[in-house]
Amino acid sequence: MVDLSARMTRPARLVAVDMDGTFLDAESAYDRVRFGRFNQRLQAAGARFVVASGNQYWQLLTYFDGFPDVFYIAENGALVATAERVLRVAPFEPSAVAAALDFVDRLPGVSTLACGVKAAYARYDTDPGVLEMMRRYYVRLELVDGWAEVDDDVVKLALACPAERTGALLAELAIGLPRGVVPTSSGHGSIDLVSHGVNKGVALAWLGERLGIAAEEMIAFGDGGNDVEMLALVGLGVAMANAPDDVKKHADVVAGAHDDSGVLEFLEHLPGQPWSNRS
Repeated sequence: MVDLSARMTRPARLVAVDMDGTFLDAESAYDRVRFGRFNQRLQAAGARFVVASGNQYWQLLTYFDGFPDVFYIAENGALVATAERVLRVAPFEPSAVAAALDFVDRLPGVSTLACGVKAAYARYDTDPGVLEMMRRYYVRLELVDGWAEVDDDVVKLALACPAERTGALLAELAIGLPRGVVPTSSGHGSIDLVSHGVNKGVALAWLGERLGIAAEEMIAFGDGGNDVEMLALVGLGVAMANAPDDVKKHADVVAGAHDDSGVLEFLEHLPGQPWSNRS
């Protein structure tokens, strides 16, 4: 059993949470009233709340309307923002994204989104059922005849495939993608392609430096492979009970499941923190 008081030797000044499978329940919802109470205590203690997700920035904003103090790490670390403005973007080189799109377009059973700063883009010939699913996660989604029509800084390629193919496809992508393009997955038949050196951990470290908050003063929660760099970075990395074992091994401790408000339950009862119910 990890001694949490030993891991967090001083009050945490930043809490970072993944969304799907972590902060959100199976219905893609969370207890807004409970979070509002917690967030008030967090802000009163001078700490920050950061959403760190593979999701689109514009989508994340819809979850936290009414909470203007939230920071956002979106697109698996490729974009960092506040509720009002984008602070940092890590786009693909145009040649790299063109080569990656050429490769993934030849993979059977795989649908692709090119995710930019202004919107996400899908081709008109994308399967309608896949498009419907993608619109759940990308509130700004535009259709194009071909990738050459995309006039945006592309920060991520989002691939949708059958869930049972995720592992095999990750291996295939690692071999066939152009140099500098890295696959990462949150599971659930979802794979993201980002530039080398782009991940939630790097983005969180950058934001911490900007805010004057050391990694040792952070707590992070996650459940997927795209969370491991973030969990390894912070003073206290927390995996969800519903996370696979290969994610839990990167964490210091395991919280309750996402369907049981595991993040808020853990934070509200974490000893030694000024915003905790057990401070």
